[in-house]
Amino acid sequence: MTIEHKNITDAELHEPKGVFGASANNVYVSDGAAGGAWTPTITGLAGAAVDKVFVSDGAGGGSFKTAHSHGWENHNDSTTTGAPIALTVAGTFYDLTNDSAGAQQEESYRLPTHNEIWNSTTGRFDWSGAGLSLGDTVDMRIDIDIINSGANGDFDLKLDMAIGGSFPFSIDIERTYIKSPGTVNVSRWYSIYIGSTDVLNNPAKFSISSDSTGDTVVVNGWYVRTMLSSPLYV
Repeated sequence: MTIEHKNITDAELHEPKGVFGASANNVYVSDGAAGGAWTPTITGLAGAAVDKVFVSDGAGGGSFKTAHSHGWENHNDSTTTGAPIALTVAGTFYDLTNDSAGAQQEESYRLPTHNEIWNSTTGRFDWSGAGLSLGDTVDMRIDIDIINSGANGDFDLKLDMAIGGSFPFSIDIERTYIKSPGTVNVSRWYSIYIGSTDVLNNPAKFSISSDSTGDTVVVNGWYVRTMLSSPLYV
């Protein structure tokens, strides 16, 4: 007697070909050429949290992780207008310091496993020490108050890069002219890219000069956003 396949009882149904040699949690994957093979599924898929991605370990396994592409830090100096940086000598550049101890200091959102990008002890940006790599980019917003002591003040703000490296250089960020005596806030955005090992492995800093004597600067701080060329999986 012939029995239609649709009428075969559950107890009489057979398992797929090759099932006896398949490992636990394997599924059959067609090769598109009338064949196929039993292949491991993604380990931990059933228990993976929302928005996690599977990252292969290159050895037939892997795990679910969170992808991070950028982070940010706000380095707020605790100095008040009672203790500004004196620009004593005209035409001389003075380093802008930041103790990262102000009330608005915020590092909760920097990249996981990364260190501070601004080292308040050395007074320098430390790209490699923070965990950055070639191809990464950094956005910065510097916030300072310039106290102009006289008329027609001329101030030059720059970012010194690759300090102590083979090819140190400076980037002009802002040339500020202040006509009258008084305090002027300067807040400027600037972006850089980590395009060489000389830039990556050597520190950077902000500095400023005045064309006259008696002027001073108060550092409020700087916000720094790091953006990775390749995602970080944690």
